[in-house]
Amino acid sequence: VDIVDKFLSICRYQGGSTYGDLEAFSTLKGAIEEREVALPGLKGYNRLFYFAIPSNVFAETGLAIRETCMQDESKGWTRLIIEKPFGRDLASFEELNNTLSQYFTEK
Repeated sequence: VDIVDKFLSICRYQGGSTYGDLEAFSTLKGAIEEREVALPGLKGYNRLFYFAIPSNVFAETGLAIRETCMQDESKGWTRLIIEKPFGRDLASFEELNNTLSQYFTEK
């Protein structure tokens, strides 16, 4: 199995009624935690969320993840990767940046 296939085997898509669907993200959290328990012997578990979604729903999706799926920092990190474009113009960029930066730090 090559490295890409190995990586893709641990990726998961979770659908929901909206991009900020808390119930769907709670379901995703359960699936993530099941996967973490199934990998004994690891000292930590990192969580990565890749946003290939419309920029107008970045904030609601990020906030849903913040409320439901954040990793306990003692167990690992949580990262959001946001695909560009980040907003439609300077004003929408600033609004989105201000919203997300209240809950997440940029690294």
